[in-house]
Amino acid sequence: MGSIKGLISLFISFMIFTGWAIVLIIIGIIWGNGYLISLGTGVILFWAGPFTPMWLLIITTAIFIQKIILRDKKAPSKKEIFSAFKNEVEETEEIESS
Repeated sequence: MGSIKGLISLFISFMIFTGWAIVLIIIGIIWGNGYLISLGTGVILFWAGPFTPMWLLIITTAIFIQKIILRDKKAPSKKEIFSAFKNEVEETEEIESS
């Protein structure tokens, strides 16, 4: 995600999942429409709640957009992501055991 295409894909992914709800809240406030405000707030509260994989879905979708749609060569591969995750888990286990 360290490139311009990565930031664009992260923005698009965020807008897919929660951006439209924020837009509904803003439009509802401008028009004074309580239905739009409550719908947007409900979606935001759902994604902000515990046990919802919002950020996992956003990051996964952003990497998909970056690799497949925008064809960015700097996007991490599945092996790189899993190895970075494995290294983090190993470091955490070392810290916890000491």
